[in-house]
Amino acid sequence: MVKVTNVVLREGENGNFVLLELSGDLELVQSQKTGLFYGTVRKSTMPVTVDFESAKAFIGREIPGTIVRVECAPYNYVTEQGEVLELNYRWAYVPEEKMGMKELPTVDSQIA
Repeated sequence: MVKVTNVVLREGENGNFVLLELSGDLELVQSQKTGLFYGTVRKSTMPVTVDFESAKAFIGREIPGTIVRVECAPYNYVTEQGEVLELNYRWAYVPEEKMGMKELPTVDSQIA
């Protein structure tokens, strides 16, 4: 399950659009540098066809599915420490009924 945690209004080429911010469950990941474990949450966004005020009613709602890593065109990402990383993946929501697919669609690097 994923949870709707926020609503965002973004400006696009064809005007403004509304996105839901989604968060997955807590995951434990082992640090490659220290070997210690830490908790993390996968996050993604998903466009909706309702207005901003209507979308705010979805905050807190759980949706069946998961957030998965999908490949995309390389892009630069700046960490909180100012380090610039080149990434070639994004996190994307996949509905529960699609989770068994052998190949997931790729994500356009311009969509965030």
